Amino acid sequence: MNKYDFVANINIKWFDWLCNVYYFVNKALNLPGLKQFRKPVLMKKPDIIIEPLTSHHLKEVLQIADNQLGKGYVETRFLTDPEAIAHVAVSHLGRVLGFSCGKLFTRKELGLLNKKLPDELLRFLPDKSKTGLTLSLAVDGKAQHQGVGSALFEARIRTFFNHDASGILMPGWQKPDGSTSIDPLAQKYGFKALGIVKNFFCHDSLKRQYRCPVCGPPPCRCGAVVYWKGV
Repeated sequence: MNKYDFVANINIKWFDWLCNVYYFVNKALNLPGLKQFRKPVLMKKPDIIIEPLTSHHLKEVLQIADNQLGKGYVETRFLTDPEAIAHVAVSHLGRVLGFSCGKLFTRKELGLLNKKLPDELLRFLPDKSKTGLTLSLAVDGKAQHQGVGSALFEARIRTFFNHDASGILMPGWQKPDGSTSIDPLAQKYGFKALGIVKNFFCHDSLKRQYRCPVCGPPPCRCGAVVYWKGV
């Protein structure tokens, strides 16, 4: 173990202890302004943690998003929304390795927000309770296949259910060749595929002019497999 490992282990143990105290005080007292606090999740590697996304992570997060999801697909406003549920995976040297974001909505809000979701899928959702909607998850190319994506995925699920979500709706990016990279994680964590929405990103790519890493300039012809996980 080198000196950096030692420092990282000490810092993470102290940070996790502090967050445990903070989390349980907030839960017990329901303090105003702390409702969006999320307890960090330690990965199997002791020098990497999952923590809430803050403004000082934005530059690295947007770079990862542009490289992995398409330039301009993830906008700052999605990540800085006060109601967003967003996490980053950070190395012991402070480098951002990946991120995830999502938000809670009612069925009516989802219908107004995302007209691409078929009515038959929206009718499947609970009427009054909140549903977690996953928006984005990406891992830096150099940090892939190391468990970072799984840790981010798990942290997002846990946080949704901690916020009393009745379930989680997840549109999974499907490339024109039919492949869906999120499917192994979806199956691992008990999500069920409800259906496929063709050209899911077409209108949005034209409106916001983001560049799909597969299709190139808009319109994007990728679809989405819509997954669901209940409580």
